[in-house]
Amino acid sequence: MQVPPASSPLQPDPPDFFPMIISERYRYLFIQNEGTGSSSLGEELKNLYGGREVLWKHAQLRDFEKVATQEQREYFVIAGVRNPLDRMVTVYLRMKNESFRKLENDIRQAQADGAAFKADNLGRQIEKRRILQRENLTFAEYFVRFLKGDEWREHKKLRLEAADYVYRHEHLQEDFADFLGMLGIDRVRPVPNLNPTPEKDDFLSYYPPEIRRDVIRYTHRSMSALGYAYPGEWVEGSSFIARKRCRLDAPPRPPLCLHAA
Repeated sequence: MQVPPASSPLQPDPPDFFPMIISERYRYLFIQNEGTGSSSLGEELKNLYGGREVLWKHAQLRDFEKVATQEQREYFVIAGVRNPLDRMVTVYLRMKNESFRKLENDIRQAQADGAAFKADNLGRQIEKRRILQRENLTFAEYFVRFLKGDEWREHKKLRLEAADYVYRHEHLQEDFADFLGMLGIDRVRPVPNLNPTPEKDDFLSYYPPEIRRDVIRYTHRSMSALGYAYPGEWVEGSSFIARKRCRLDAPPRPPLCLHAA
């Protein structure tokens, strides 16, 4: 097939972005969803499994289809998900431990681009991070102060609409080997973790009993949409959970493999 030339819209944006990864040799398209180990997987696919970067951060499959060849539109599509309870703790720890430099650079770029709404949103993130670091908030204090009463909506941002295989972050190594096998590729090695979260313990240990009911209200739509369960001790006797039919202590679910055998 004809590989798009250097001037093609399939060329990547700057490295600060999370582009898709495509391989003409192995006929796959990997969608990098933030917070799902996608940076590590993306580097591995580029370095060892014939992948190259295309498009831009948060690009949708419809964007790819506008510029792809008919053959590329038939490639095997891979994307990932992560337990929202785990993801929330990761976001908190990165806000607590990382510097302001990247956000400040992003604000300057948004202002230069005339993206006032984005710049304002980034400014609010910086202020939230300043408070968290200045007052050394625990996760529970952070949740009550900034998240309680809202809703975790990140599942709506994940680009899963036409994926053939959706891996789970908590089973990343096994799922990676699984979808490579479906593509007829032997795994060279385990995937290195290129972006570990600093100082992170078991994510459930960050949720004391006094905030669990509110956390369930905040996350239940995402947990249900992505097939994750709450620990049974969180929800015993909860009429809210019964009404919403949230999953309790479900057995580990397999990858969301949508590819027809």
